[in-house]
Amino acid sequence: MHMQQSGSCSAKTCYLKRDGLTLLNGTALNVAGRILGFLGDICSSITISMAEVLTRLNHVLVSFTSTSPSLGNRDAFPYFLQF
Repeated sequence: MHMQQSGSCSAKTCYLKRDGLTLLNGTALNVAGRILGFLGDICSSITISMAEVLTRLNHVLVSFTSTSPSLGNRDAFPYFLQF
């Protein structure tokens, strides 16, 4: 799924499959055996620390419970998604 800045679903851009993803344009991406992202901690301070490191590594970080407003800074945390 493609996510908007606020963390809400904007449009479906791919279909999940057992061995990867298929984009709506038909492009198949094999992601088997690859890390696609990381889950953040319950505590915002830990999630912020994780986001700082993972942003430098260009890895996605997703959090369901961290609520710090600073995590919404797309310039500082472009790979962070909040649900």
